[in-house]
Amino acid sequence: MKFTVLDIKKACTRMLRTAFPSIPVYDNDTVDGYQRPCFFVEVLSYGRHRESADLQKAAYSYVITYFELTHDEADCLRKYEAICDAFGHAVRVVDGSRDRIVVKDVELSWIGNTINDNKDMMQISISFYESIVITEPADENELMQTVTTEFI
Repeated sequence: MKFTVLDIKKACTRMLRTAFPSIPVYDNDTVDGYQRPCFFVEVLSYGRHRESADLQKAAYSYVITYFELTHDEADCLRKYEAICDAFGHAVRVVDGSRDRIVVKDVELSWIGNTINDNKDMMQISISFYESIVITEPADENELMQTVTTEFI
């Protein structure tokens, strides 16, 4: 099944909202009007690489940045563990589908903020194994109807 970057972002955001229903989730284009505590999310694509005429490889990471009211490392670490549990081994991209993308890594880092430049903001990056995207053959390509072989 072919997934778009938006499909992956929606699926990951749905999982985050399920794990933390009382914490708002914002896209990275929100610059004001947000309320703390909250999560900001974005998807990073590592590009698509053509493997053949009908196959492409694609890799993604889903990045979560947690904005707290006041820094509490223990609370952040509990949230990190809950996110690891929520994402598990794979993410179902489309509801009702059996197709999933497999979680490769869940990494925790501390980043600075623009107010005091302390590295006290938690950022979690969830990387997925490369997925294979099967593209539809172009309509103008004529499909082979008959194959004849001759043995000598």
